[in-house]
Amino acid sequence: MRSITKENVTIHAFGSKLDGIDYIDRRGAYAVIANSAKEIAVLETKEGYFLPGGGIDPGETEREALKRELIEEIGYQASVIAELGAAVEYINAAKVEKHYQIRSRFYNVQLDSKIGEGVERDHRLVWLPQEDACRLLTRQSQVWAVQNMAKA
Repeated sequence: MRSITKENVTIHAFGSKLDGIDYIDRRGAYAVIANSAKEIAVLETKEGYFLPGGGIDPGETEREALKRELIEEIGYQASVIAELGAAVEYINAAKVEKHYQIRSRFYNVQLDSKIGEGVERDHRLVWLPQEDACRLLTRQSQVWAVQNMAKA
């Protein structure tokens, strides 16, 4: 991991940006959620394990996108407690022959009321001890966010 400070914000960088590659820029907002047993909410999908959250639609703020994604993925309304930090991760999606620059903001989030089942049927919410979550998470930037929450 390396860190870049830009406009008074420290952005942690993961992966390697390769010369001569056009990266698809994707902005996202992700939640680090701990329950009373200090387990971390993780989504199990066919692509791997990820923190709840996702892409920011045009016209949305990061927090609006995060709240929408939590309803879509796990069916919960939520409250943002604090921002944990920002990261960029360079990913080679070999299956689809694309490279992504994932620019993420991470938030410590508390779940409020359950209002549905979530619409993304291939996403299964699992609660894992922090150590297991860090071992299973697919993206290193998300591992960093979980570890960073523990320090907050």
